Amino acid sequence: QLGKYVNDLLFLARAETANLQFEWDTVNLVELVASATEDFQVMAEENTLSVSLDAPTDPVWVRADKQRLRQVLFILGENACRYSVPGGHINVSLWVDNKEANFSLMDQGIGIPAQDLGQIFNRNFRSENAQRSSDIGTGLGLAMAKSITNAHGGKIKVDSVENMGSTFTVTLPLASTLQNAT
Repeated sequence: QLGKYVNDLLFLARAETANLQFEWDTVNLVELVASATEDFQVMAEENTLSVSLDAPTDPVWVRADKQRLRQVLFILGENACRYSVPGGHINVSLWVDNKEANFSLMDQGIGIPAQDLGQIFNRNFRSENAQRSSDIGTGLGLAMAKSITNAHGGKIKVDSVENMGSTFTVTLPLASTLQNAT
């Protein structure tokens, strides 16, 4: 746990100094989201949660570092599993809107108190109700997800109601038609 925390801190320090290394490629977001959803579905089943995926069948191309985007999906998926109530449901959605690719994870978990919403992407911040839960999170995951998303020219946002659940949405620019042809 301590080793992971140190690695996460190093990641964020590099992000702040623009020294993060990315391996850029044209990535099919449909395949990546489906694969990442399968990865955290095991965790969901351990917590008696169901998971669904709504995604187009046609490819959605973005210019991205595949492993870094997978990391964002895993952070969001792990949080959805960690803070959902047993028997709940997690919905993963992917769609294209106005030259942007969007994916979201919606859970039926503990939600985030309204006064904490503006701070949840800050390093080491954990909302009050997350601190009361039995997990041992570090408060770095969402800060890392935001750094990765920003490096991709995207945005991450959250909509949440305490005791009802949260929806995290990531928006990324679509790869250009020229990039699709390569």
